[in-house]
Amino acid sequence: MRPKLYLIILLFAFFTSCKKNDTQPNIETIQLGIIVGNDTTISPSVLKEPFNLISSNESIATAEKLDGEIKITAHKVGYTEITITDQNKKKQGIIQINVSRGFNLLEIKSYEYVIEVADFDLKKEIETALYSSNPLPLHALYGIGYIPDPSILHIFPTGITGEEIIGEISLNTDNKVINLSYGNKQYEYIFVIENNRNKMNVKGKSILESPVVPVYLSFKEDLTEKFKTKYPNAGVQSVLRIQKLEGFKE
Repeated sequence: MRPKLYLIILLFAFFTSCKKNDTQPNIETIQLGIIVGNDTTISPSVLKEPFNLISSNESIATAEKLDGEIKITAHKVGYTEITITDQNKKKQGIIQINVSRGFNLLEIKSYEYVIEVADFDLKKEIETALYSSNPLPLHALYGIGYIPDPSILHIFPTGITGEEIIGEISLNTDNKVINLSYGNKQYEYIFVIENNRNKMNVKGKSILESPVVPVYLSFKEDLTEKFKTKYPNAGVQSVLRIQKLEGFKE
């Protein structure tokens, strides 16, 4: 029994020693966020000439050597990794890259019309007028960043791969009125964060104090006075057009 015990101990010591010798050195990991179309340079601590760079997806971001540093260029939205290897192709570091647009995308999922008028035929007429004059088609996208202060508004009428219209957006934090200006037109909406659609439950201040836009929003357009003027004796009480918006992920 004793020789067998010695043999087991020797084998254990041998494999433990092998395992220690095979241990890889620490690999540096860098997390990088960058806006599409931009570039930046970094200097990882593991960087020693000569070294090589390998991108897991060059359509998203590419890397090149630049005066002893690494220049990262972002091409499109997505995630990729840049691997740093030495001259023996041994991995030295990984750069994890998230490429974003720098703003949040909101999709127009539906329009709702709230019309309070006694005459049924007039109600249908107003609804038809609202439907035919929607500011943007269904599935159009708003690109919105940090909106309490006036900032750039991005409009994609036919989707993310289509035409882009640049405008301006601002929000009055006192009355929650949001102003959009694009294509030589101006719109004034009441800004609503929805707490009852699916599992969303955020307080109104989230949009005001953070660049992160909640998932479910509505732009409510009050057109009551416009239709009261158009139909002065028809008893128009209320006319609202509501854009139901949801966060859009590419």
